[in-house]
Amino acid sequence: MSTGTMEKIPLMQRKKDFFFVLMYSMFIFSCVFIEWPICMGEPVSADSSIELIRTTHSYCVKSNPLFIAMPEWLRIATCISATVLCAFYALFVVAFLFGLDWVRTPALIFFGFKVNALIVYYWAEFFGSELTTPDPVGFLSIDGPYMLVNILLLIRILPSSRPFSRAVRKTKNQ
Repeated sequence: MSTGTMEKIPLMQRKKDFFFVLMYSMFIFSCVFIEWPICMGEPVSADSSIELIRTTHSYCVKSNPLFIAMPEWLRIATCISATVLCAFYALFVVAFLFGLDWVRTPALIFFGFKVNALIVYYWAEFFGSELTTPDPVGFLSIDGPYMLVNILLLIRILPSSRPFSRAVRKTKNQ
């Protein structure tokens, strides 16, 4: 029988949450080392002085020419990702590591924002009048996890208002 009090579930008992820590850490890495230089004016080019930008260019030639073309709307979206969304990714890493239940509401807001942005981006990639992806499988192998992880985030946090806590049970001696 529940007493109405809650206790944090230790991270080691939430082993599936390590997946979110890993994925959001990878997203932070991408924001800092790929998206941020692009926001600062580094073109997605084979001639870039930044190795990760050259690697990104190699991927984009095969699967994402729109990212090389970088229309103004995509540059703005990339800069929003490198700043605002990166801050959310960092928040999620901390929240999953330390079991911060209050992150549920910001995560739901983030989910709506990110999924909306991804739908627009995927639409442009697959059906847009600009440069569509010549390799949908290659495109989704790199960009698909952004949608998948956010759907899994929703599945993880939606069922409970306290996603990292559980009710404390009374023992017979209490």
